[in-house]
Amino acid sequence: MKTPFKIIFLLYLFPVMVCAQNIDTKHLSLRLQFDWQQRQAFGSAEITGSVMSENDKIILDAGKLFIQSIEINSKKLKFHYDGGDTDNNLEIILDRKYKPAENFTIKINYRTLYENRTDPNAIGGSLGKGLRFLQPTSTTPNKRRQIWSSGEPQNNKYWFPCNEDIADIHTTEIKATIEKPLMLISNGSLVDIIEHPDNNTRTFHYRSEVPFPNYLISVVIGEYIDVIQKNNHTAIHNYGYPDEKEAVKATVELIPDMMRFLEEKTGYDYPLKNYIQVVVQDYPFPGSVGQNAASILSDNYIDDHGVHKDFKYLWDGVAMQALANQWFGSLIMPASWEDIWLNNAFAQYFSGLYTAKSNGKEEYLTYYHPFEKANILSDWNTGNKHPIVSTNIGDLAAFISDSYSKFRGALILRMLQKEMGDESWWKAIRDYVKNNSGKQVSTKDFQSAVEKTSGRSYQWFFEQWIYKTGLPKFEVIKKYDTSQKQLFITVKQVQNQENKTDFHQVSFFEGKIDVEIDNTIESLYLKPQAENIFTFPAKTLPKLVNFNYEETFLCETIFEKSTDEYFYQLQHSKDVLARQKALDKLTEAANDSHATTLFKDQVIDAIFTEIQSGQYWRYRWYALGSLQKIMPLTYKEKTISFLTSLIKKEKSWIKSTAINMLGNTNAPEHKNLYIQALNDESDRVVNAAAIALGKTKSPDAFEILMDLENRHSWKNQNRISALNGLQQLGDPRAIDYVLTRLEDNRSPRWYLATPVWDYPFAAVNTLVALGKGESGYPVLINRFKRSLQDNDLNDIFQNVQLINLLKDERAKEIYLLLKEKYKDDPYVLEAVSNYEKQFIENIKK
Repeated sequence: MKTPFKIIFLLYLFPVMVCAQNIDTKHLSLRLQFDWQQRQAFGSAEITGSVMSENDKIILDAGKLFIQSIEINSKKLKFHYDGGDTDNNLEIILDRKYKPAENFTIKINYRTLYENRTDPNAIGGSLGKGLRFLQPTSTTPNKRRQIWSSGEPQNNKYWFPCNEDIADIHTTEIKATIEKPLMLISNGSLVDIIEHPDNNTRTFHYRSEVPFPNYLISVVIGEYIDVIQKNNHTAIHNYGYPDEKEAVKATVELIPDMMRFLEEKTGYDYPLKNYIQVVVQDYPFPGSVGQNAASILSDNYIDDHGVHKDFKYLWDGVAMQALANQWFGSLIMPASWEDIWLNNAFAQYFSGLYTAKSNGKEEYLTYYHPFEKANILSDWNTGNKHPIVSTNIGDLAAFISDSYSKFRGALILRMLQKEMGDESWWKAIRDYVKNNSGKQVSTKDFQSAVEKTSGRSYQWFFEQWIYKTGLPKFEVIKKYDTSQKQLFITVKQVQNQENKTDFHQVSFFEGKIDVEIDNTIESLYLKPQAENIFTFPAKTLPKLVNFNYEETFLCETIFEKSTDEYFYQLQHSKDVLARQKALDKLTEAANDSHATTLFKDQVIDAIFTEIQSGQYWRYRWYALGSLQKIMPLTYKEKTISFLTSLIKKEKSWIKSTAINMLGNTNAPEHKNLYIQALNDESDRVVNAAAIALGKTKSPDAFEILMDLENRHSWKNQNRISALNGLQQLGDPRAIDYVLTRLEDNRSPRWYLATPVWDYPFAAVNTLVALGKGESGYPVLINRFKRSLQDNDLNDIFQNVQLINLLKDERAKEIYLLLKEKYKDDPYVLEAVSNYEKQFIENIKK
């Protein structure tokens, strides 16, 4: 419903409020309706609270709201607000002076003005601020009608006036009236639904009874079905799309087990009455998950059994983080933003712990750990250096979203577990959770639990890893003394001592670090000094010395070894990361221009052995990737036989990679193997087989690939496979089919703007490969112009990306249209400029 209004702001004498917030909020009650045409919410916010000290004014946060009126006990109040979104910018003059012991309730009637638009530079999903409205468009007629909120860290003020201070916890109540069949999902418990048959609407009423921070308030509106699970007495509500019910069931099957795992490890039952997961469009991976009792996840989380089987390690980790945040975030709440790592690190830690439990420790080591460490090193090497806990936070959004609070924090928790030992660690965790439940905590509270249960001081550890910055870099040298029968390991700390930050930096690090020496694991204690020398009795020179076993200690390491040592490490180390390191080093050596054919063959044979071993699949897949880096495309018969054997006996990722490698030979004699693989249960395998079949240029390939369109697969992966195969085949008969698929904007798909997952992008790449890119331009320019009329940034810039891929000179016109439409919008113009630069580079190629 469109409601005309006149914006009148009462301006304060000064443009920026300088007063600090001074309210202790007890309860927030929202009464809302939604204007889909204007993409706005309107209604009222009732805030019950008290002043922090005797006062006749309170200060709140508002993000570009239109404040219509404010009242207390039906009496209008004066207020000062300039309509902006700076901190502490809404001053309200109360009807009298209040003392801290007195509660009052004010009612603010308002309308939102800020629109949480898609980030044109992140078409696969973005968070933004406040409420995002989504609904069908001419470009994307199947887009679902939805509203969802994004509140972290201080962005809820864009859809209701509030106190954004993380320390101001309170209960909530939300009543929202929406059109049927839409439903509202929010924090707490669903109290009731009131039907309004006269106008086909209904009012949803949610209420939370346990106080929690303002940034965790969330709301989602859309058309959903509820897949309900149980864990003891806790109801788990999984809200997915009505046409994806079976896929929702497949996706969430492990949620009750995750909940039991967290209850067992923390010693504390799930802390709220129920748990909700709800999926939405245009939400990023992994997103800002873990809102109070109602976690929002990307709808890309939902997959059928086949896809989820291939990718559950990816999305189950996100679901686990969201669930863990109900303990670490809602049950135990950080008292300030500087302690947000107590949420994020524990969520990431338990996510890794659960994947180790459900899939094996090597899944954590080969998948989670490299990802965590890569993020940490990326921040450090690009100059983003700060402590995990800092009282000097510049950009809050950047502080909570970089690698420190989450990935670095999780690795530090694992190091602390190593320092303490498992028994003391879990005593500390259970003590921390039990004694701080329902409380706001600081890092000191966590440290206190650690020290109380262990009976030891860990001040050095928290100073080193939490309150200071730094990243150790070790140079390791081993030496064997034949006369004394001793092994000497020298560890030099060679990290740069120059500190270019405003924070205290650790000079030298200390702590436990493990070393694998032949068949034993030795635990060393590194002293905080430039050089440590460790001595071990050894009857003979050890063949294996693996420093920093399983890379538990966060550091960079320089440890020179011979290729013979790496061969031995590959074959005998118990540490999967050490074996992967050996693969990397041997592959690098085999690719060296000075490497002999004999040496290359030795490396290849060693890798063959690893791939065929009974070790964990992801490690063997890693080894197959190493083989791919070495092998020339003119494979020997031995290699062809080896790959054929893998294709026949392996599954999913290893099988698809083996098909890719064999397919690179373009040899038509393998076509029957590829045709058989097109019936595999894994879409990864089907896609690899389609590409390989296309490369054979077989006369039979065209009809076989075209037939993939008629096979069922989740979100048209069959179509993507067909397009990829036809792209390799190069048969011009495919052009009409490809154009028809490009014209189709109604079939199920992922909206990820990548040819791997999104069939329009695969279609454009295929047209270009067939030399008919220009034939796709009329389809896309027409769609682009309609998207400009709809003014949906996600549609507009998906079309821009597709048109760029065509490399068509005519596309210059879209940039003229974009610059004219958004000439007064610097945010969008910056994106337009970036895409135009890409276009200019593309047409040069």
